[in-house]
Amino acid sequence: MEIKSYCLEEAQEILKKNNCQDATIKKRNMENKNRDKDRWISSVRGPFENVFSKNQKRTRYQGVVKTNIQVLLEAIVFNVKRLLVLESPPLFD
Repeated sequence: MEIKSYCLEEAQEILKKNNCQDATIKKRNMENKNRDKDRWISSVRGPFENVFSKNQKRTRYQGVVKTNIQVLLEAIVFNVKRLLVLESPPLFD
């Protein structure tokens, strides 16, 4: 069985200490798997994960400042494109 770091007791204790909820989706063979909870988590995370999957995985520039600027500009462009889609009038009435 593959063990992820978020499933370790140390990670669970850190979450509890910081008053955080465990929003990880467990694999089929893991202990404490709750299918209803996993289904709910997937429905909540799904729309946001779709947005982040569109981001580039690699950066064009080296350095923290330049990379942050690139990510910021990509987010602005994504939001403007999304706004155009959401605010545009319907094509067919």
